[in-house]
Amino acid sequence: MTTAGAVPERTQVVRVAVSVPQALDRRALTVRVDAVRYTIDDRYQWSLPFGAEVEEALRTRLAARYPAYVFVSDLSAAANRAAKRLQFVFDRYEAARKGGAVAHGYCSLRAGNQTVWTRPFAFHTEAEATPEGIAQALQSLLDEVLSVCVLEPEGR
Repeated sequence: MTTAGAVPERTQVVRVAVSVPQALDRRALTVRVDAVRYTIDDRYQWSLPFGAEVEEALRTRLAARYPAYVFVSDLSAAANRAAKRLQFVFDRYEAARKGGAVAHGYCSLRAGNQTVWTRPFAFHTEAEATPEGIAQALQSLLDEVLSVCVLEPEGR
């Protein structure tokens, strides 16, 4: 997590936010039981609520790829300096008891009050999904939105 004091004045700040339905934004996983039934399984948990866990993984991945920028959460002290907001909205995320997960949603980029880019996403992971695995599954979407955002990876 980056603090406002640690961000040089001329550094470009980008807010990253993840929104999930309230039923999913919990530590316990929502697990598919069969074709129509789901359950909350307390035996399998994230270390933080799902949305916060994925948001942290996305910010970490973005920071590693684009070190000239600072990626912060909405709750960060530096968030008010952000000229852009990258939002991931999960409409659906479900884990299967035998591993794997399915997710659907959309990603948008806002500059000020204007939406400059939006795309749906959907992915399926074969192995048990981790926050880092979800961020990796969204990598092509991150590359696309960041090309629109005109962020340049280090050394490019």
